[in-house]
Amino acid sequence: MSDNDQYLDMFFAEARDYIQMLNDNILQLEENPENKEVINSLFRAAHSLKGMSATLGFNTLTELTHKLENMMDKIRNGEIVVDTEIIDLLFAGIDHIENIVAQIKENGNEDIDIDGFLKQL
Repeated sequence: MSDNDQYLDMFFAEARDYIQMLNDNILQLEENPENKEVINSLFRAAHSLKGMSATLGFNTLTELTHKLENMMDKIRNGEIVVDTEIIDLLFAGIDHIENIVAQIKENGNEDIDIDGFLKQL
């Protein structure tokens, strides 16, 4: 097993954990949109996933997680109010993250067009 394979295995394991964390926290945020602890946890998960993606050169995933991180920062700073539309965008973002990670695992690339979604964010 090459070093790169070991890094990818670690990336996939950690990405799965962060995706689960994002899902769980968005469900909690939906129930309690003012919960700063949940908002901070969402931000940290997106930030960590962004860092891992950037380190491995997955630019599409890096850009997506960066945009989600920015949205969560605006929520954290009170610039965006959490409503149904925001929750739907966050869940759609996780769906895109899952699809990109699956594409990387399957084909070794992230050849997915998410430009439309990035514009929504």
